[in-house]
Amino acid sequence: MKPDIPFIFQDSWVAHEVISSINPTRAYTSSLVTKDFKPTQLKISSILRICRFLKTTESHNITCILADSTHKILAYFPFKPTIVDFENKQCRRITYGTLNNLIDVKLANLRFVNETELQREYNITGVWGCDVVVLEIIEFDIFQSDRLKFTPEVENRFKFVYEENRYEQLCKKKNRLVLPDLMDC
Repeated sequence: MKPDIPFIFQDSWVAHEVISSINPTRAYTSSLVTKDFKPTQLKISSILRICRFLKTTESHNITCILADSTHKILAYFPFKPTIVDFENKQCRRITYGTLNNLIDVKLANLRFVNETELQREYNITGVWGCDVVVLEIIEFDIFQSDRLKFTPEVENRFKFVYEENRYEQLCKKKNRLVLPDLMDC
């Protein structure tokens, strides 16, 4: 096992795949970056760990932080179909006993969120100087239900995808054009 990768079940794939999915020449008119987002390399598994649940949104989605073996990403479980399907199949709440579980992501989308959504749905303000992409988990299975909790020293070694230099270059917020007040002319 590599010393920088605490799990033998997990690959380091999130940062590479997220960065590869963002087209630097495209102007995104929709928040959707990639539909049916998944690793493109066949040998890589789409296993992520649920690090932390953040909050339940007004539309009953649950926001969270997920991680592969090296990087974290903001994500959310939509109420319909994800939460409803999970709770009907498992006969328990999605947040009950799933913290630090490994999940196998079967279907997901990659979406940009704006600053207002980041504040309202994730309680995060002004942390990164770039546009933020989140993972919308549509379908998943519990891969390992043992709660794998790390010491703070190990947990802090996980970087957010948004802290990667290549991501920052791709998604750096453009300087807003400041126009003079036309009424002062």
